[in-house]
Amino acid sequence: MVALIIYLFVQAPVPLPEENAVASETISIKTFFQLVAAGNGIARTLWARETVGMREKAGLKFDKNWRDKGIQAGPFPTLFLREAATSLEKNGIRLSLFLGSDFPIN
Repeated sequence: MVALIIYLFVQAPVPLPEENAVASETISIKTFFQLVAAGNGIARTLWARETVGMREKAGLKFDKNWRDKGIQAGPFPTLFLREAATSLEKNGIRLSLFLGSDFPIN
């Protein structure tokens, strides 16, 4: 009991700040969105390297203008998913696909 009393009153750790305490440091909205955009850019680069890059090494070609005459390429994987979702919606099949965002943050 004596050890507990000594611990609680002499060697106890510093009390934690109250939950209602407001952080004194803030960042601007512009900075926040720059950080989000940078993270999005990194994710897109990794996605392109892992999906498109590996498939191109296998001989598959991708182009954002894949529908244009004279272009011998398919749609990028995300465009393919969007086209498949649109086709499913037009056919009345009770199945849908969702990309997460029609307009990614740029």
